[in-house]
Parts: sequence; structure tokens; C-alpha cells
Amino acid sequence: MKKLILFFGIMCFYALAFAQTEKDTLTFREKLKSKPWTENDTFPNAPRHELYFNLAYPIRIMLGSDGYGYNRMSLTYKYARKKNSAWRAGFLMNTIANPIFGFNDEVELYENDSLREVNVLFAQRHRFFQLNLGHEWRSERKRMTYFAGFDVFGAYGKINYTMVNLLYTNQSPDSLSPSGWYIKEITNVYPSLEGQRIYAGMHFFAGMRYAFSKRWMVSLQVGQDIMAVWAIEYERSGPQSLTGKKRNTFDANTPGIINDFSIGYRF
Repeated sequence: MKKLILFFGIMCFYALAFAQTEKDTLTFREKLKSKPWTENDTFPNAPRHELYFNLAYPIRIMLGSDGYGYNRMSLTYKYARKKNSAWRAGFLMNTIANPIFGFNDEVELYENDSLREVNVLFAQRHRFFQLNLGHEWRSERKRMTYFAGFDVFGAYGKINYTMVNLLYTNQSPDSLSPSGWYIKEITNVYPSLEGQRIYAGMHFFAGMRYAFSKRWMVSLQVGQDIMAVWAIEYERSGPQSLTGKKRNTFDANTPGIINDFSIGYRF
């Protein structure tokens, strides 16, 4: 809820900024029509083509994040069709397997004084791809540009489900280890099952961009997803068994407070 309030507060700020821009440009609209393409007064005739690489995930890794969650690598292409608007197209993918849950989903099979056996279900999201197409409106202030808009996206992902039986012992591996339960061996590995998810929806965003030069820029973006999900998933139907289940949902998702921190290049 706090993220939603923050996002809508930012969107209101951008609405006021764009309203002021429209008021300013109305007085010299005819002059703009007579001029050649110009990105702004700081960098006249800047190239219209822009390519952005999202650095949010590499920065999380450098700061010591576990690398899971929104471990998405993305490229975004923008074409500045006018001084205050641009078309967008993007490609996004997961770079590593993303654990959804692991040891939190376990069922105890038996236990005695020295041994206990549990069944553990692991699920990993992998091979996730997404394509975006959208539009953004811009408000320029010399080197700084504020923007807001929307993307229409479609995505496809797979989930791998694996069950194993683990045998624990309360005998410490050495005299220095504290008392407790230790994994002794894996007693059974079940055949893996694969689920699928298809996503379709809209991503609303707002952000700001700073131009270091006529070519190089850095941008910061926040956003909110509204999407439908069609899924084939698996859930426990017993201590050591899974059952397939179809699921159709409508969801709102906030992919991190800052979901895009990109370096951009104009060409």
C-alpha cells in the first residue's frame, strides 16, 4: 500500500509538471513548427534514437543483494518522434533461476529419537521473457527531462517443481558442532514437473533523465504493473505428491520502488 501511495504521488507531481510545460509551449508553438528537430536548447539537433540498459540488477548484486527477487536484465529502445514525446520498445528477461520457495514448504514424514525424514518442495522460476511497447510524454528542463507514460506488455515464463526426501540426524558431524538436526542424506528425488505462466497487461511509469552530453544520459524510473496471468501450476495433494492446477488471475504488481536505473545512449 505504501508503494502504491508513493507511486500515485509521483504521478501527480508529473501531471503538474506536464501541465506547466504545455502552458509554456503554447506561446511559441508556431516557432517550434518552423524550426528543425531539436531535443532541447542545451543539445540542439540531438539524435532521435535512444538505447537504454537497465543497471538496477547489477547494482543490487554489487551492494550485496542475494540476487533474487527482480533479477531482470532489460534493454529499451526509444524514438523521440517529437520534442515532448517518444515511442518505446523493450525486451526483458530473467538472467538466473529465481527461487519462489524452498525449505519453507516441507512436510515431515517421520521422526524418532535420532532420525527424522522430511519431504521438501522446491520451485524455481526460469526462462522468463517479456516484450514491451509503449509511449512516453516528456517535459524538458535543460539537461533534465521528466517523463511519464505506459507500456503494453506480454510475457512468458516457466516454473520447475522438484521434490526430494531429506533424512536428518541429530548426531553432530564433529565434537565442535552444536547440537541439532543435520542433513544425513537425500533418500529420494522425484521426477521434476514444469509449470507455465503467460502474462499480459500494462505498465504505468514515471521517471527523470539527466543528459551528460549530446550522446550519454542516465535515467531513473518507477512504475506499477496491472496484468492478467494465465498459469498451469502444481500444488501439494499429499505429503509426497503434486497435482496440476490451472489458474487465471488479475493482479497489480509493483516491481520494486525503483525498478529501472539505466544508462542511455543516443544515436
